[in-house]
Amino acid sequence: MPATSVKNGLYWSDHSQTYHFEFRQNGKKRNGDTGQCRIGPAREFLATLKAEAAHEKAGILPVKVPTLEQALKKWAEAERGSLTDKHIKDRLVRVRMHCKSVLGLPLNLLTTEKMDALRAAYLAGEWQGEGWAKARHRTPGGWNVVRRHVFAIINWCIDRGLLVARPFKSKPIKIQEKLRPTLWPEDAARFLASVNATTKSQDIQTAIRLMLHLGLRENEALGAVWEGFDARQGVYRPPKAKNREVREIALPPGFLDHLRSVHGDGRQGLIIPGAYGPHPPAYTKRAIARAGEAIGIVGLHPHALRATFATAHWEAGTSLAQITAMLGHKEPSTSMKYIRQRPLDASKAQAKVAEAMGVAYAVPQQSPRDSTKRKKR
Repeated sequence: MPATSVKNGLYWSDHSQTYHFEFRQNGKKRNGDTGQCRIGPAREFLATLKAEAAHEKAGILPVKVPTLEQALKKWAEAERGSLTDKHIKDRLVRVRMHCKSVLGLPLNLLTTEKMDALRAAYLAGEWQGEGWAKARHRTPGGWNVVRRHVFAIINWCIDRGLLVARPFKSKPIKIQEKLRPTLWPEDAARFLASVNATTKSQDIQTAIRLMLHLGLRENEALGAVWEGFDARQGVYRPPKAKNREVREIALPPGFLDHLRSVHGDGRQGLIIPGAYGPHPPAYTKRAIARAGEAIGIVGLHPHALRATFATAHWEAGTSLAQITAMLGHKEPSTSMKYIRQRPLDASKAQAKVAEAMGVAYAVPQQSPRDSTKRKKR
């Protein structure tokens, strides 16, 4: 007999210390053990069971829930072509490396307890890759990335009817935000001069200018093509936008003429071609870090140049809608993350607010007696 009454098809069993299910289908009673000790996974187990029962009633063969490894393969096959090879490879490698112990588990059995165990093993530095036994340093941010990849696979299976509901609950780890290195607009000229002094590669110099003056991502700068420039309209249109929408970026005066003077009057193809197509990812990373350190900015990276572009336009009075369109974002809230607010602006605002409130505090001044040295007796 159950220790408690049946509620919503579930009841707790003191004997097995798990939730059991009980419901009727086609006049026939069905009951059993969910194998779950928490109410959330037990409800999801029951929902899956009822969905399978409904399929049987309609004469539809029940869909076999794939394992995590099978779901990864199905997702990769379906998305190949619509996503970049790098994106697909990154997800496959991360999930297989850090979720190795549950790869052969059906997705409906990937419970909250198992996700908690994966998180604990990850943060403890346990490397689950082949041939690795040495502990490695892991960060909460790294786990959040792994968790996001697993969620994406689960949601993809739910959308395609391979899974009824997510079988676990897992929240991202809250991380203290770090101070980000910032290249302020007034330092851009010194930065570019430092790039010219520390880097001899003309391709790297041009890629950095494309990122800084047009707000392009590094891969967009490396894949920039001559056909994207419209001299009549004075805009550049990236050939492959991240959100798949047409994106127009106004050109700075004389910028296109500068590119043609350096790389020739190109009509088509890559502006800075590599040996076998575009240059590889992180092509400008070291050059940007080296040039940043030369002017006193430590830790500067390629994506920070988009923040410089967004901040410069914000301070110049460009509307948030235009900045969002040029950066290629769907939501203005995303663009606001790239706009760096200056502490000096906040100080000026505080002074105006204090004046509007009619509140003024006297600044203590140092007395002449304190400012002079005592005479020796």
